[in-house]
Parts: sequence; C-alpha cells; structure tokens
Amino acid sequence: MLAMNRDETSRVAALKGLKLLDLPPQHNFDCISRLCAAMFDCRISLISLIDEDRQWFLATEGLEVKETSRDVSFCNHTIAAGTTFTVEDALSDSRFCANPLVVGEPHIRSYMGHPVRGPKGHLLGAL
Repeated sequence: MLAMNRDETSRVAALKGLKLLDLPPQHNFDCISRLCAAMFDCRISLISLIDEDRQWFLATEGLEVKETSRDVSFCNHTIAAGTTFTVEDALSDSRFCANPLVVGEPHIRSYMGHPVRGPKGHLLGAL
C-alpha cells in the first residue's frame, strides 16, 4: 500500500511551485549527494522529490536512472513518516522484501532517508 502524507494536495502543489522537477543536473545538488555517499560510505545517495506518481531524482550518486514510480519508492515512506526513516535489512522487511528495487537492480539492502522540506515546511522528498 502506498504511504501518503496527510496534506498531499498542498505538498505536491508546493513541490511544483518550486519548479525543481525535471531540471537538468545541478552541480550544487550533485555535490550534496556525493558528500553524503562519502560520509555514510554508501554506494547510492540521492535527493529524491516525490510528486503524485513518481520519485524524481534531483541529484544522484551511484545510480543512473532519473526517476522511479512512487509505489516502489523508499523515499515515499520517509515523507509519510515526516522524520528520518531507516530500513536495516530490506530483504527481511515485509514492506520492501518484494520491491523490484530490492529483488532486482539496484539490489537495495538498507536505506536511510531524511525528509527534504520546502521553504514553507512541506515535505517534498528525501535525502
């Protein structure tokens, strides 16, 4: 089941109002992803923005795709929780064990995401 934020309509409107979706790569955001990958010693680090149907990657380190569907998004769970969200073992977690991102490429085994908030506090995605 797709986790949703309480105020989904205003959250998505705030995200779209920032005009960040579908931008070409942005050096400053890419630097943040690279820094997090190095700090946390992980092979994938993303800044993910969640709209109605997808998660779109504003910045990526270690992953070539620019988006996935929202229904397989770990980051969607982060914005639904509204706080740092951690999955230590995706294979043994009932929410994710059949997820195509776990059983297939990129074979996610653990996840830690922290909400990305907009200027007015809306939960836009996750780092």
